[in-house]
Amino acid sequence: MSLTRTLSVKLKNIHHLVFSGGGLLGISYIGLFKYLEEQNVLHQIATVTGCSAGSIFCTFFMLGYTSSEMEIFMKSLNFKDYLTINANSIIKFPKTKGLEAGHKMTDIIKKIIKDKTGDENITFVQAYNKYKIVLQIGVTNLSTMNFEIFNYITKPDLAICTAIRASISIPIIFEPVIIDGSVYCDGGVVDNMPIESAIDIARKIYNDSKTADTPDIPDIPDSLNDIKYLDNILSVFLMSKYQPISPENIATITLPHFIDVITQAINNGHVINNFRNKFAANTLVVEIPVDIMTFIKLNASTEDIDNIIDIAYNTSVTLLNA
Repeated sequence: MSLTRTLSVKLKNIHHLVFSGGGLLGISYIGLFKYLEEQNVLHQIATVTGCSAGSIFCTFFMLGYTSSEMEIFMKSLNFKDYLTINANSIIKFPKTKGLEAGHKMTDIIKKIIKDKTGDENITFVQAYNKYKIVLQIGVTNLSTMNFEIFNYITKPDLAICTAIRASISIPIIFEPVIIDGSVYCDGGVVDNMPIESAIDIARKIYNDSKTADTPDIPDIPDSLNDIKYLDNILSVFLMSKYQPISPENIATITLPHFIDVITQAINNGHVINNFRNKFAANTLVVEIPVDIMTFIKLNASTEDIDNIIDIAYNTSVTLLNA
């Protein structure tokens, strides 16, 4: 099932971005930002909401990174150095509930933040006061079995690096993160495309802004229906483009390919209904061929990064309306 289609949302109206997760498919967001820079619309963005990899690129944007700076940063990484799964981590797994502690990934996140702010532990409220863009990070609370959004209202004093570390904690791969007495993991487990959560939070921020010092975002009274509000939102969903599994090829496809397809099928379940209802016209789908990048691939060459950015950029040019 192809989910790609031309969007009706107009670039000049977009005030809110919502990004799905997708592992290293998240590099696609660099291509989107490149296009939005060319269209001179990024200055109008008021909120950015992301899960997992999406949370990293939302943070890049909120901090003022250009698409070129994002690309340079990603190309500077040796991705294989940031996962240290070994016999010891496997032995400890029954206790830690993750094969990777995530310390090196946390170091990357802290560098992204510190290079722009000077403070690797900057909190949500500090970042909002500095940049006046509402950063929202989606997480799964395993203690309550609910999806939550962290931002400068819900977790004002939480370090953004900790929130991202929780949001990217893919179950089994990364150890979950404990925050304020609850255990958290990847936000994509429950809601990999949190459009409705982003809408609800935006309304709360607007209502609070009537009596408090909160961001200057579009007028969103409770009486305004979702269809009208959706004129102001762009969501982006990342997926791999696979050769379908069939009775003829099931015996010959590789195990990683098979696992990727299963992962993609689970991930698609979060958003398929959105393409059958009111969110279809607002969701940009970026499909990356499986031979370039997949959800579970843990490394990206310079050529891979270039290809992903080009595909995402060209998809944006083709499907977004100026």
